[in-house]
Amino acid sequence: TELYLEAFDSLVEQDAFELDYNVETGETFLASFDVVQVGDEHSESELVHDISVNTSQKQITVAFRGCTTHADWRTSANPFLSSHTNPVMLEHCEDGDEVKYNCCLSDEPKKVSVHDGFYNYLFRPAQHDQGINKYDTILKSLVSLQKQYPGYHIYITGHSLGGALSTVFSFFAAASGIFRDPITCIPIASPMVGNLSFEEAFKSLEKQGRLRCLRITNHVDIFTQLPDRGALLYASYYWGFPIVITSTAFFFLCCQNHVYRHVGMDLHLYGTSFKIKHAQGSFSTYCWRVMHDWKQHWKRMIQRIMTVPFACCCEKCCFKQDFNRNHGIQEHWKRLHALSNELNHLYLNELYEEKRFSNT
Repeated sequence: TELYLEAFDSLVEQDAFELDYNVETGETFLASFDVVQVGDEHSESELVHDISVNTSQKQITVAFRGCTTHADWRTSANPFLSSHTNPVMLEHCEDGDEVKYNCCLSDEPKKVSVHDGFYNYLFRPAQHDQGINKYDTILKSLVSLQKQYPGYHIYITGHSLGGALSTVFSFFAAASGIFRDPITCIPIASPMVGNLSFEEAFKSLEKQGRLRCLRITNHVDIFTQLPDRGALLYASYYWGFPIVITSTAFFFLCCQNHVYRHVGMDLHLYGTSFKIKHAQGSFSTYCWRVMHDWKQHWKRMIQRIMTVPFACCCEKCCFKQDFNRNHGIQEHWKRLHALSNELNHLYLNELYEEKRFSNT
């Protein structure tokens, strides 16, 4: 890290700039920012992140890298959930690291299940820095930067795997109670990261004003539909269609807390339009959740059956689907840029007031 910080010292001395846009005035200007940390000491086996400070917009941003190495792909391919104590239920003592249950939050689930690969990538001991995990390293840096830059807001982002890591990190950081202002999470093309209990705990932090989340997804990006544990039942096709119906119905009926779910709101980008999806989250009624999950499962399955074969077409085929392009960050930037005039009138605070909790 010291090597990279020394290299970036020259940028700091000369000032680094990026193009930024002022929504109120409609003017484009040069925004000053500093890259203060690059965490890639063991980039082949651990997650990679950087932290930057935008002095023009008063933002501290943590960005996680997407899938690049074999370790990244192994992490993403892990379909299993691991159970952990719900951090929203924990109360941190001011005079130490001791924590205890907050009895006032009896409605909160005591356990949440998180994607095992994403969780371990953040919380397993690192190969350097005395075995401190990446989560604690980044959190310590954010606390230090907020003291150095009081009043700056924290943004967490990333693409694909990075989007999933940003979601998990934002959840645990917001639940820690360290930060007074809400943490804003902007995952791009992120897969799902947790179960129903995780979604409920995540939404609890949103209601408390400690966390905001707006996912950005492209239409026909099948990677955002993963991990799909119902897809593990596709093997039952060998025994016939009735077995498929029975097995999927049994899974969604009896294993509701093992179904992966998205969190936050979804800014879903089409070619020339967009839609705010999942504004209210999962249904509160058990029967409605089961029916909705089953419907979504079959909808996704039919979509894959109809679209995946076109990915194998020849390059000249007009029906060929480029799934890598739909998932790529360049395509997200292209669609965001094309919709910039409409999106410039959207504000996250207003979305939360008008859509997220309008009926609660």
